[in-house]
Amino acid sequence: MSTIQFEKKTKGAKKIGMYIALLICILAIGVGYYTAATRIGKDTDSGDLAEVTTAYKTQPVIEDQSGVAAKTSTTAATTTTTVKPQTTISDTATFFILPVGGSIYKEFDDENLQYSDTYLDWRLHLGVDIAAEKGSEIHASGNGRVTDIYEDEIMGQTVVIDHGNGIIAYYSGVATPTVAVDDVVDAGQTIGGIGEIPSEIAQQYHLHFSVKKDNEWVDPIKELNITLS
Repeated sequence: MSTIQFEKKTKGAKKIGMYIALLICILAIGVGYYTAATRIGKDTDSGDLAEVTTAYKTQPVIEDQSGVAAKTSTTAATTTTTVKPQTTISDTATFFILPVGGSIYKEFDDENLQYSDTYLDWRLHLGVDIAAEKGSEIHASGNGRVTDIYEDEIMGQTVVIDHGNGIIAYYSGVATPTVAVDDVVDAGQTIGGIGEIPSEIAQQYHLHFSVKKDNEWVDPIKELNITLS
């Protein structure tokens, strides 16, 4: 056999060997694929999907106002709600009582002038004067909320109570208030004691009780429908 013939046979044998190796690789891949597919099928049938579930999840895509697609955020926004405490009237007054137990000796009059023993002149009297001993308890005429307490050089120390429905009551001549602004009070609750009223100092001790309805002075007895004993 010549050298050329020998080389041709050698190259042919190498090609055959390469083809055989390639065929073996293909068979091995096929067997491996079949085995893996069989295993996945078994795991899926048994309900155990842990090994076949992908580790990544596709996020929904939206478009922003510019038309550019963007992924939605996976972080939920945390909303903090601040609740402010509020003081409200516990119960709008449905009935009223006389604030002190004395008798009315000077009535409300927004038309006729009445004589003032202190100023020695005639003037309107936009409230009722209820006689009482110095220090006697003054009571809230109805349910409501204390909106103001102030010292007035004309009417003395005054406690203001919002009784609801547009009714604001002014208790003037209170010596020692026992309530504070924003306190919610009930009808009959003590709010202080009888003191002095500078503009009515010449009169006997009393409570000057005046009422506004929708910001207009009104007769407390008539407006509040107070029954006098």
